[in-house]
Amino acid sequence: MTVGSEMFRTLFEVVSGLGALLLISQTMASKIIYFGHITSFGQSGFNSSGAIPAVELAVEHVNNNTSILAGYKLVSTPVMDSECDHIKSLDAFFSSVVYATDRYNVIALLGCGCGVATEPVAEISHRWNITQISYASGSSVLSNRAQFKNYFRTWPSFKDIVPGLVSILKHYNWTRVSFLTQKENLFTSTS
Repeated sequence: MTVGSEMFRTLFEVVSGLGALLLISQTMASKIIYFGHITSFGQSGFNSSGAIPAVELAVEHVNNNTSILAGYKLVSTPVMDSECDHIKSLDAFFSSVVYATDRYNVIALLGCGCGVATEPVAEISHRWNITQISYASGSSVLSNRAQFKNYFRTWPSFKDIVPGLVSILKHYNWTRVSFLTQKENLFTSTS
């Protein structure tokens, strides 16, 4: 299985799960179910926009499979760019989810690209009863269920990767290793 097909399978499962989750909600006034999508297009160096075609394909498959959302159509709002920045991701959240209620009744969010952009949105999205699912945020801070009530991810926490790194170091008998990081929660909470 290729990385691309594995990513598509994971995103299809996320979007299918999102569809099943949304179907539980009985407050749907229309037959269209909107979800917001915020990602990072790479201006800051972090680019998670490569998943956009996989998300589009997964949504197409969900909409073509009548056993998932019978009678409903899953639609993404226009994709917003978080630029991997906490302020820009909050602006994108409010623009595409909170303030866009006249155009969309968004009941879920896919994103926000990287951990730095995801953390502030994940911390407040539950206040609007928005379920957030991320495919590119590995920040260990996001594992705190009390703080991030409606946040779910398909990408593992960086802390979960550490045992694998230790195994590699032991296997090759490496005794010295260095990691260079930025001073962001994403990195400092892992080290």
